Amino acid sequence: MLPLQSLLLGIATLFTAFATTHSYYLSNKRSPCKPMETCQLDLQGIQLQVCDCPGENTACPRDDSTSAIILGKRHQFCTPVELNICEEGDVASEVFQNFRQEIFCVCPEHTRPRSAVRRHDQTTVQYTCETPTACPAEGLCAVREHGQTADGQLTSTFRTLCDCPERAVCRMMEESVIVKGRQEEHGYC
Repeated sequence: MLPLQSLLLGIATLFTAFATTHSYYLSNKRSPCKPMETCQLDLQGIQLQVCDCPGENTACPRDDSTSAIILGKRHQFCTPVELNICEEGDVASEVFQNFRQEIFCVCPEHTRPRSAVRRHDQTTVQYTCETPTACPAEGLCAVREHGQTADGQLTSTFRTLCDCPERAVCRMMEESVIVKGRQEEHGYC
């Protein structure tokens, strides 16, 4: 075997061993769940526990008494929670860069959650309850922003601005623009 091939094989073996160990470490060293934080994330049928529930058994329970269905999606909590109905403009939830989510209340039926505020640390997006507005035909309907935090972490945020008219779909354009130092992609009805 050539020296370069041996070196590459060794690097690939070390990387695989590190990645497996690193993945195992991450899955077993979760931080504690906050009281209103969902403890489990459902990724297309695969359940991923994102934080440890308090107590001796840190597993996220999987029963109806500790879950809530919000916008057709099941959210699992460590303990039973009673979610109040938000007022328009209230922060309904916060989503963190590491997929963790705290839910404070549920938007009323005539509103929907929209990303509104990116907190100062740039890794948390707050969703507020807003009444949907209608987009003009062929109007701007969504913005996807790409940027970086002060420590170099890449961020991406998707905001729906309005609802397209019936039978129209919001489609993202392939071209992007730079706005205030951030790369943006725009969607149009």
